[in-house]
Amino acid sequence: MGRIVPLSKNPAPEKAERTAKALNEYLTYCHRVLTRLEDKPEGGTGNRLSANFLATQRCGRRIIQEPFIQRWGLAGMLIASVSVYAGLAHELGLTFVHAKDSRNPGEDLRERIHMALTDTSHDFIHVHTKVPDEAAHSGDPKKKEAAIASLVSTALTSSSRPRS
Repeated sequence: MGRIVPLSKNPAPEKAERTAKALNEYLTYCHRVLTRLEDKPEGGTGNRLSANFLATQRCGRRIIQEPFIQRWGLAGMLIASVSVYAGLAHELGLTFVHAKDSRNPGEDLRERIHMALTDTSHDFIHVHTKVPDEAAHSGDPKKKEAAIASLVSTALTSSSRPRS
């Protein structure tokens, strides 16, 4: 099993050491639990669980970000449906607007664009849709191209009006 070690030249070596120790203990515990589960048939089907290890990603110290308005002189807003963007907005000092996803991503995007264009209290607005990102996960650039084309054709048609 891999071990987490503090980065060299860490500005807070004692805290880094404690964090590494805690993560190593937790990951060791998880490995023991998952290994025990691995030895048991799942639901009587004869299939065995194959995961017996967890990995961490990007653990480290939080770096306080300069608020968006102070850095750029603009009041910012972020419109998205994915909760990770709420955290990003909070971290950057942006107003977050949670937008719901429906079965029609183009309509969703059109509504978000309408919200942005009619907002009078923000100078910068980031409108997010997860559709191109999800298409990109396939590794096929044509799928991403098709996803973007579909969004554009629905979201930017002049005959469309936002749903009420």
